[in-house]
This record gives sequence, structure tokens and C-alpha cells, in this order.
Amino acid sequence: MRTEGRSFTTGRALVPASWFYEYTGTKYPKTKWTIAPVDRDFITFAALWKSTPEGPRFSLLTVDAGPDIVATHDRQPAVVDPADWAAWLDERVRAPHLRPSPMRRFRVFESAVG
Repeated sequence: MRTEGRSFTTGRALVPASWFYEYTGTKYPKTKWTIAPVDRDFITFAALWKSTPEGPRFSLLTVDAGPDIVATHDRQPAVVDPADWAAWLDERVRAPHLRPSPMRRFRVFESAVG
């Protein structure tokens, strides 16, 4: 879900991840890229959740791609830094601004397609 121009006042959540994938190319097999944090074991993505009759559902929030990711995709999951976790989860305060990740936050490498 795109974040630009939106205010998130309810249902804010954090989703931890050790890496994520992007694919490039127009025909199968596409090139699979692993995108992992440079200086941490995991990162946390901004998400929204809601309760449904089938159970909880969540959506990751996205922003324009940062410099490490832009070669593989024009969007990236919005990363919430540890210093902003409490503010992101506290719906009584304004949500921290979500923005593209800075240079050298991620390492991007080709993965086996599978």
C-alpha cells in the first residue's frame, strides 16, 4: 500500500524480516534478487493490520525505492528504524514519516530462482 499523502492513525504494526525478494526481467525465468540489511540481522517494515472474520490481515506499506533498491524496483517496503518503533506503534502520537532507505542500508545480490 502506497504511503504518500496518507495519514495512518489506526492499525499500525511492525513486520520483522531478515530479507525480501524482488524480480527483474520481462519473461520467465526472471532474475531473483535478495535484498537484506547491511548492518543488522533483521529490519522492520511498517504495516497496517485489521481484524476480519477470517482472522487478522495486514498490508505492508511502501515508499519510493531508495538508492540500493531502485535498480530492481521503483518501490520498497517502508522501513521503521528501532528508534521509531514505539512512536509507530503508539496510535496516540503522529506516525513517524516514512521515507526511502538511505544508501548502503541494503545489500542486493542475485539469488537462485526457486
